[in-house]
Amino acid sequence: MGESVKSTVCGEGTILARRYRLEGAIASGGWGTVFRASHLALGHEVAVKVLHERALHEDALRRFAREAKIAARLGELSRNVARVIDYGVESSRPFLVMELLRGEDLRERLEREPKLEPAMVVEITSQLCAGLEVAHELGIVHRDIKPANVFLARTGTARRPELVIKLMDFGVATLCAETTMRNGLVLGTPAFMSPEQIQGQPIDARSDLWAVGALVYRMLTGVTPFGNGPVHELGERIVGEDPEPPSSLVPELSPAIDAWMERALAKQPTDRFASATDLAIALEAALAPKRSSHPALLGNRSGVRAIERPRVPFPVIVALSIVVILLLSFVLRR
Repeated sequence: MGESVKSTVCGEGTILARRYRLEGAIASGGWGTVFRASHLALGHEVAVKVLHERALHEDALRRFAREAKIAARLGELSRNVARVIDYGVESSRPFLVMELLRGEDLRERLEREPKLEPAMVVEITSQLCAGLEVAHELGIVHRDIKPANVFLARTGTARRPELVIKLMDFGVATLCAETTMRNGLVLGTPAFMSPEQIQGQPIDARSDLWAVGALVYRMLTGVTPFGNGPVHELGERIVGEDPEPPSSLVPELSPAIDAWMERALAKQPTDRFASATDLAIALEAALAPKRSSHPALLGNRSGVRAIERPRVPFPVIVALSIVVILLLSFVLRR
């Protein structure tokens, strides 16, 4: 993911805040590196995100601190947001400590399996929307919904595995109605930006919902709805063109998903779904998935199994009815 760990002062064996020992890099990006680490006193493993040295400027520091606060708050309210459990500064280098997730992000999954089965798409989207619903209720817009920021965490046991979707990276999150422009640059990932976002206009929660629609399109068809390329060309297509209906790319999909996609990717925010919950419910209805064979999709989360009652043959019912009638007649005569 970008550059190597050598670009940071921190490395394996470094101890942060006298309690976290870094044990190796998990990933590295433009802003920082994520390490696997252990808590010296408690012994459990965590993930530690440390800013790169070149990112130590006022804007990056402010965004980093804000990400820690937002993720910590949302992580307490929803299991579908990656939880931040600590924040600090070591040798002028800020870091945040997160729960260590086991599994893979959606980008990795799509690189291995370009198209996902509808049941899996519904499961991922419904959990993602559950996390987004909490953020939107607090007036927080993520602004960077994309496969790399959606983690497919493996939890549970070997006999009862569970897939838990975690929304990550609130580094560019903002309050509703703020602009997406900063220092002349549009913040976010172009292929999953709404028309208003890629034009640098004020946005709200419906911009995130547009990005979820683009993500669903990618999971179902194997391609992004407006392709890729230079930002200005991509922006022109997002603002002025309609994507190919999903069923034209994947014939086994029904026209119902085309209608869903038309609303999810509507140019005007007022024409989109009103909330993340509405979007997820409508998607399940449009895809009407059968139960998936994927072991991580638990069809009955309550753990309660339905009891099948034995069926009584019809002749037996008739015979029992005659006996009851005869007994009643005898009692009445007496």
